[in-house]
Amino acid sequence: MAHLQPGTVIVARYDVSFPVQLPWGHGQAWQATDRIFSRDVLLYDIPHSRSAHSLATARDIAQLTTDGLIRIVDILSKGDDHYVITEKPQGTTLLDLLASGPLPVAQARAIIGTIATTLDHTHEHKYPHGHLTPAHIWLSGSRIAVHGIAARNILGDNDNLGTTEAIERDIRGLAALYYFMLTGIMPDYTSREPRIIPLTDALPTRDTDVTTLTVGILMSNTASVRSAESFLAHLAEWDPEDVPYLDDDTATPATPTSPDDAAPTQVTRTSTRVALNPGRISRVPGTPPVATMKKPPESIPPATTTAKTATVTQHTQPPVPQRTSVLAHSPNTARTGTPLPQPDTEPPSRYRASSIITLVFFGVLLLGGLIWAVTTFNAPYEPAIVAPSGRPTPPADGDAAPGDDDGNGAAEPTQTPEEIIVPVIASATALDPQGDENEHPELEDRLVDGDPTQVWYSRTYSTPAFGNLKKGIGIAITLEKEAPVSSLLISSDNTGGNVQIRATSADKPTDGKVLAEGPLDGDTQLKFDSPVTTDTLVLWFTELPQQGTDNRAYIYEISVA
Repeated sequence: MAHLQPGTVIVARYDVSFPVQLPWGHGQAWQATDRIFSRDVLLYDIPHSRSAHSLATARDIAQLTTDGLIRIVDILSKGDDHYVITEKPQGTTLLDLLASGPLPVAQARAIIGTIATTLDHTHEHKYPHGHLTPAHIWLSGSRIAVHGIAARNILGDNDNLGTTEAIERDIRGLAALYYFMLTGIMPDYTSREPRIIPLTDALPTRDTDVTTLTVGILMSNTASVRSAESFLAHLAEWDPEDVPYLDDDTATPATPTSPDDAAPTQVTRTSTRVALNPGRISRVPGTPPVATMKKPPESIPPATTTAKTATVTQHTQPPVPQRTSVLAHSPNTARTGTPLPQPDTEPPSRYRASSIITLVFFGVLLLGGLIWAVTTFNAPYEPAIVAPSGRPTPPADGDAAPGDDDGNGAAEPTQTPEEIIVPVIASATALDPQGDENEHPELEDRLVDGDPTQVWYSRTYSTPAFGNLKKGIGIAITLEKEAPVSSLLISSDNTGGNVQIRATSADKPTDGKVLAEGPLDGDTQLKFDSPVTTDTLVLWFTELPQQGTDNRAYIYEISVA
């Protein structure tokens, strides 16, 4: 890392600012500014001695999409220099959140449940943390992220433990964090006999999951909890809404709704299961304000809504409408009450005439139908002519069929069917002609390896228009030999954007006819108006699709037909 210093610019994108000490006690990262996104990131300089393993690990972790992970946003290789860039943790740490005291059980359970869910996902892929502390847990807005999973595995900080032991340590770390949130005391969970006090002495709770998942694990009395999945199974039902909503930018609880509750400098917490009335809270000096719910506070309902609610809650029986005869609407009876005259017992004569005409018409129609039925019934039957095989009857003698003797004793030659050539992709190449040709070319083989679990992804940009840095990026497809192609299937985790299929080659990716184009929506098939015979095609992205919340292409497999 000696060659990095403040002011260094990497690949014309990342401005190195200053070194950052990592919270697990050793190792170093650099804070840098991403010019495209105008945001701070953490940059890890990978030692050349372990670059191959670290970069492979980084590419694998980058495919994990759990929101509780500090994500890898870029992987760079330039000569002998290798870098991994991750998000910079935002918000406040769990350590700062508990500066004013322990959390209610509901909040602690919701936070530890979110952390355990993240670890369950990363453990499934054999990526433990290995050194959980409150300083690694970051709360920002509605997100809880675990810092260090990506970095520690990339830098090899868990190599001395091994995956199995590191996972077991993570479970003890979960128990210690849960205990810390409930008591304000962080036990040394690496010790088999940590100095802790029973929870019954620390807080009044009878919840069995609290004791089982804290003291039970830390004192090695709960042998059945050996995984994050088992930890979640023993955890009582929890609600994500019980996590305090912390402002993304200030790393403090959201602004109080009451002007009297001016926010102090320290971060606070409260149970979100209790509905508090700001007008009735008597604040103790030095007591921090109440942390808000997962959702930001809603505005006061309009007056019209209140009026409607008041009307509904009244227990008065609505008036019963009076029954009124529809005859009362007649002007002859509305005031006098005289009954209306009764209708005539016989209909007018014009109705009789129309009925007679209708009866005569149907009588004639019925008579004609009977005559046709009798005639058809007595008609002789003719057998249908069907060939025994079910095929059409062969032509009679003298009718020459195609390929038969033409009368001169010579039969017409039979044409040999044409060979059907099936298009097969030989290779795929990532294209960045307007940039530095570094749209992860090391991953391009995954586009056509037949493995739907492996993914190629482009760089991440600030906008779908490539941050106004270039007009597009592409992928060149080379076939084993020239063949007719009528469609192309993109297996992706993308939505939106715009991709063109061009009849051209890698050296001229924006030339050639556009055979098809459109947005991506998962597995997307782009069909051509007519088949084209070729041995090269180019997928050209004129607008980046979305992968989650990121502007980047994210493709598992490409196939042609």
